Amino acid sequence: METRASYTIVGAFVLAFMVGIVLAIVWLADVEFDTENQRYHIYFDGTVTGLKTGNPVRYRGIPVGVVTQMEINPDNVEQVRVTIEVGSDTPIKEDASASLEFQGLTGVAFVQLSGGTNDAPTLRSKPGEKYPVIPSTPSQLEELFEKAPELLNRFIGLVDRANGILSTENQRSITQILTNLTGFTGALANSSDDIQRLLKEGGNTLTQVQATAKEAETLIGAFAERSESIAALAEKTLIDVDALVVESETLVSTGIPVLEQTGRTMERAEGLVNDLRPHVGPLAESATISMGEFNKIAGDLRFAARNIGNAAKEAAELIDNNEDSLSEFSNSGLYEFTQLIAESRILVQVLTRISNELERDPARFLFGDQSEGFQAQ
Repeated sequence: METRASYTIVGAFVLAFMVGIVLAIVWLADVEFDTENQRYHIYFDGTVTGLKTGNPVRYRGIPVGVVTQMEINPDNVEQVRVTIEVGSDTPIKEDASASLEFQGLTGVAFVQLSGGTNDAPTLRSKPGEKYPVIPSTPSQLEELFEKAPELLNRFIGLVDRANGILSTENQRSITQILTNLTGFTGALANSSDDIQRLLKEGGNTLTQVQATAKEAETLIGAFAERSESIAALAEKTLIDVDALVVESETLVSTGIPVLEQTGRTMERAEGLVNDLRPHVGPLAESATISMGEFNKIAGDLRFAARNIGNAAKEAAELIDNNEDSLSEFSNSGLYEFTQLIAESRILVQVLTRISNELERDPARFLFGDQSEGFQAQ
């Protein structure tokens, strides 16, 4: 019996199978047909080894597109122009930059987009440009490769210096230093007992120094207290001396006018006597001896008044001329005089105590206590 196949059914089955395969491929490739893309140009000054068409483009590590074209820049043969295609919703700003990165040291190369602030405007193409241009920056690996010769030269120089340090002559010097260090450590180990004894003596000395410092502190405190009392006494004495000087100056200034007034009074009395002398001739003749004695007494009084006035003036001048000496005495000499009086009092107390001891028991004071006797062991 002959089998009749339906070509219509077979054709429909094959067509459905092909459509399913296409849909599976689209689903697995995650192709988006409704997405609009934007192309950009990137100009690299260095080499782009490892980069090829179809390699990914990432923005801050997120895949956003692919490399679509690579060629030498027609306007500058020293640059490589790379064309990328990313989603139109990718926020490429004017301050963004592109660099060539690698997945590991030997991995696949890809274009890394970085930078771009939120407030910066979106990157647009300028007049005369087919696509917007993203500035390029060297990658860290590229910078490392560029600096590798310089680093290698520095390393070679460092090795040469190390060889110079480790020369034969320096090796002998280092060996001698190590030998001396070994001898020093050995001597130090042998002298450990002496070092311990030295440290112990140093500790004892430090203890004595601390005790001496405490005694000195106590002595200084007592001296400070005594100095305060002496200073108070000296200040009071200075005040008294200043008051005495003021009173002396007042007395002198008061005595000078009185003596001058006395002199003027005596002169007036002498004038009165001279005026009365012509009118009392008989009386003057009978009392010549008495008037002569009166004149003599008046002359003596006038002479005495003048002497007193001169003495007062000389006293005032003496005080004025010795004002600095008196001030110096009141500032320093009086303090020393007060200190001398205080020390004299102490000396009198000591002599009084010695006198009492002599009166109480002279033999014991001179020869000590003789009643201790013999002490049995």
